[in-house]
Amino acid sequence: MIAKKQGDKVIVHPYTQKDIASLIGTSRSNLNVLMNELKEANIISFNRKEIRLLQKIA
Repeated sequence: MIAKKQGDKVIVHPYTQKDIASLIGTSRSNLNVLMNELKEANIISFNRKEIRLLQKIA
């Protein structure tokens, strides 16, 4: 679990992965791979109802 930091941007949404994939023109499985890669790189964290863009500390 990544600690929430001040400065993170939070996107609260009502969408499923299927909805998001349809909106951006890809498959749900491709979206899942991409989101997990971004999570592993500590760029985002997410759950069912929010996507958190993690603040990078330089």
